[in-house]
Order: sequence, then C-alpha cells, then structure tokens
Amino acid sequence: MAPLNGVKLEVGQCLSRELTDTKVACICEVLLRENNILKLEQFLQSLPVDWPFLSTSENHGEPSPAEQSILKAVCFVAFENSNYVTVLHILRHIQFSTWHQPLLQQLWYQTHYAQTERRRGKKLGAVDKYRLRRRHPLPRTIWDGEETVYCFKQSVRHILQQYFLENKYPNPEEKFTLAKATGLSCTQARIRQCTKKYTKRKNIQGSQVTTIALMRRKAVRAYSDPASTYE
Repeated sequence: MAPLNGVKLEVGQCLSRELTDTKVACICEVLLRENNILKLEQFLQSLPVDWPFLSTSENHGEPSPAEQSILKAVCFVAFENSNYVTVLHILRHIQFSTWHQPLLQQLWYQTHYAQTERRRGKKLGAVDKYRLRRRHPLPRTIWDGEETVYCFKQSVRHILQQYFLENKYPNPEEKFTLAKATGLSCTQARIRQCTKKYTKRKNIQGSQVTTIALMRRKAVRAYSDPASTYE
C-alpha cells in the first residue's frame, strides 16, 4: 500500500494499551466533524498500528465499527495529501456500514474529480463531472445498490408518496414517526412534503393558465371571425 507522508497506514488493532480502537475511532470522528485534517493526520501518524489486510486487494468483509471510523479518517487524510490511490483502494475493498456511506460516496466522486483535474491541468465543468460519475459508479462497499432520484432513494420516495396521499398535513409527532421509518431527519421529511405541495400547486396553476390562454384565443378568434364560432 502507498505510504502517506512517509508513514505506512495499514489496518489492524491499536497496539497502545492506553488507547483502544473505540477511543481512537471517537477521536477520529470528532476531528473529522471539526474538519481538522491536519491534526487528524498527526494523530494517526502517532499511533502504533498493525492492520495488514489493507495491503492486499481482496475484500475482507465488513470491519468493526471502530475500524470503519478509523479507515474513514485515513481516507480523508490521504485525500488531503493527494494520495488518491490509497483513497480508492480503501473505498473499493473495505465494506462500510450504511452510516458512513453518504460521506464516503461524496469522497469517491471528489477523488475522481481531483485525479482528472490533476491529469488535465484544469478545472472540471458540470458536464465533465457528470461523465465521470457515469464512468465510475459507486462500488458496493459504500453503496447499497438502490438508485437515488433527487437525493431520495426509490423506496423512501414510495413511502413518502403513499403517506402524504393519506395524510397531507402530518403533525410534528407524525413527522417524527415518518422520519424514523424512512431514515430521514424531520427537516428532510418536512422539505419533501413542502416540495410535493409546491409541485402539485404549480401543476394545477399551469393547467389553469393553459385553459385561460385557450379561452382567450377562442375569444379573439370569434371576435375577428364570427363565422368560426360555429365551426
């Protein structure tokens, strides 16, 4: 596996007796949440670790939750140091749980964008990024295989659609229950509800405008040519 700033980052259990894998994972999550990549890199490099299965190209199944958090931190440190090979290697061959996947999916695309920009020597446009996403689909290690349309999975969209057909104005408690059933936050569920109402209202207004325009056209035609009224 490629070294990161001269330090070989492999996967395994922390050999320090003072810091367990769980404690190391908590520190990594906090530093990632603060977006303090420099301190995160210094912290990872100070750890005596021995995780040999990253050095192979085989898929070794899903690591423990603590190992996943540490591996996610390794990915972001590697990305910050332009070590894109390491990032893609981890994301392709290590299975991550659903909780980590949204962030790692963004990292997957950002890594391919950065690789291509460095190779071409210029910034990518929206069309270039779209083509890269089509060319490099998400691996199953960070994706459950379900298609996403406008940031919502098909199964979630179906649940929301069926629910709002029965109850257009859910109260806060019902929104909380719906969010728990779909895995969304209450804010996401509320935004989806507002978007659905707006789209429906816009479609109704659009059809009304079309009807009014046709009526006006017929009125103008009848005024200019009275005989056409009887056609």
